[in-house]
Amino acid sequence: MCYVEVMRNGTTATKVKNGSIALPTELRNAWKDAEVFVRSSDDTIIVKRIRKAPFWTTWEKLRVGGKKINRKDVNDAIQWTRGRSR
Repeated sequence: MCYVEVMRNGTTATKVKNGSIALPTELRNAWKDAEVFVRSSDDTIIVKRIRKAPFWTTWEKLRVGGKKINRKDVNDAIQWTRGRSR
């Protein structure tokens, strides 16, 4: 038997069947398509949601906007910066 902690409802017991854990409906809905880290020992399994660090979340948003920047924009920015430093 495996115990899954559901933060809102305390602890719920569930079975491991064919190597799979059936998550309670509330947890399954809340964690739909989540990436998880699984750590196990002899009698314990820890499942932790992996959340992107704020930097990477911001970076992905910037990457989308950055696709609109072309080589000419970069060269113009370099020339503009070099002109200012003199």
